[in-house]
Amino acid sequence: MEYPYFPFYVKDFIIGTIGMTTEEVGGYMKLLLYQWDKGSVPADEEELLSISGLKIKNLKRVLKKFNKCGEESLKNKRLEIVRGEVEATYTKNRANGAKGGRPPKNHGKPTGNPNKTHGFNVGNPRETQNEPMGGEIENQIENKTATNVAEAPPPEFQLPPPLHDTVDPLAVDRVSMQLKTYMPELTKEEADLEAKTILFKVARPGPSYIATWVKNLREKRAERQANPETDLEARFLKLAK
Repeated sequence: MEYPYFPFYVKDFIIGTIGMTTEEVGGYMKLLLYQWDKGSVPADEEELLSISGLKIKNLKRVLKKFNKCGEESLKNKRLEIVRGEVEATYTKNRANGAKGGRPPKNHGKPTGNPNKTHGFNVGNPRETQNEPMGGEIENQIENKTATNVAEAPPPEFQLPPPLHDTVDPLAVDRVSMQLKTYMPELTKEEADLEAKTILFKVARPGPSYIATWVKNLREKRAERQANPETDLEARFLKLAK
């Protein structure tokens, strides 16, 4: 069955396209859309160049995101996982529709304390409420931000929190130790976060991949030192003081 849409995980896409040029990101997106519509993309190089609008050298870099599926087609593995999620949701919704929609919970009978509605206490005003109201949310955010600014790691090593739990801790330790071997000046926290980023992109990075990663990281640091005005880490630490 064809589905006119698919969920777009913004943070995952940003992490997955690190290192691509703007042109490559656009071509990659066109190939993903083609796969979603047709089920796969052709393995023929000329057809891929026509679909993506890329040059041959850029296309070869983008095709690292696709796996062979038979002799004449390619597929992006992550997109097929998303397709499975959409199919499961569609099947569930269709089953509920056949039953007349979602069944009412408890047949409309109230449960628990009738004086409480949606987490807010409408009975005794002195009783603790389950959710903050009014300006309390803003106050909590401001207080938390002020407390944690100096403790946050530099932007270079930050990774979106949802991705932290998607990698194997043992693999993180192994890659982190390899990074420290190549680049001893890294702190344990910096090495771990770099390791998580690597493992999110490559399941089993080899020594040559890690060596290249360290080389690029050194170049970025050298560039920041040569151009202090564009050094995000220095600006971050300055604001934190």
